[in-house]
Amino acid sequence: YENASAWMRSAEKDKDDVLRALEKTEFVNKDGSIEKWNGDTNKEDIKKQIEEGFEKFKTNFLSKFETDGDSNE
Repeated sequence: YENASAWMRSAEKDKDDVLRALEKTEFVNKDGSIEKWNGDTNKEDIKKQIEEGFEKFKTNFLSKFETDGDSNE
């Protein structure tokens, strides 16, 4: 369980990096101009989906190891 928890902490940092990168999303056009993410797409909805999906994964993933960890003590 401890190894799984450590891996999950690392994965959570990666998820946070993705969310930070989402805030700074820019696109370079063919002509070299830079286009930033505008309000047409709701970043907050995407961030919420990422957070909720990760939390669901985290709960399911760690629950598989909690039972194994208890039997090894």
